[in-house]
Amino acid sequence: MPKPKAKLNGHRSRAELEAVDHVLASSKVTIPGMNSRWCPAAKRIWKSFKESEQSKFFQSTDWAWLHWQCDLITKAMEASKPPAQLIAGINAELSNLLVSEGARRRLQLELHRPADEINDAAGNLEVMAEWREKLAGGTR
Repeated sequence: MPKPKAKLNGHRSRAELEAVDHVLASSKVTIPGMNSRWCPAAKRIWKSFKESEQSKFFQSTDWAWLHWQCDLITKAMEASKPPAQLIAGINAELSNLLVSEGARRRLQLELHRPADEINDAAGNLEVMAEWREKLAGGTR
């Protein structure tokens, strides 16, 4: 997995910068509705994409593709023994839709949280460490 951009040494060459095509995206994006017949996992994935920051880059085709993937997830979850190839295909397509940190880094897309959210998360980690120690029988 590539390193975050901030940790890379050097810079991009002029040729690399010029090799990128830029297109003005349409502000009209159609997001299909969630299918009420989807399994809970597919609904959870759909909701998480709608709330995610990377979805700001999604076009109508991306939403249509995600809709189809949620149909396939439901099909796989309803099967008594889901085909491994179907699961692998779903995972690959969700990766193409930037579902994971690794997929976003490969595309050089980094999401940053505001400083106050980072501090809140650090505080939560401290509280969790205290609980872990208490449950292990230690005192702090």
